[in-house]
Amino acid sequence: MIEKIAYYSIVVFTIFLVLGQLKVAQEIITNAFILVSGALCLAFGIAFGLGGKDFAADLLKNINLKKEK
Repeated sequence: MIEKIAYYSIVVFTIFLVLGQLKVAQEIITNAFILVSGALCLAFGIAFGLGGKDFAADLLKNINLKKEK
């Protein structure tokens, strides 16, 4: 799965670079790339934040218990 994600990410990034070099709707391409990458970062951040909430709470609890000793 990671292999496919990396492959398609490289393909999409290369397409954006090629279109930028060809000066085909350069501003639209740049804005689209920024929006797509920002949306992916936000999605991964939210997923990690919600998915790791219990892990982070346990980790902080363990740190506090070690400090109290």
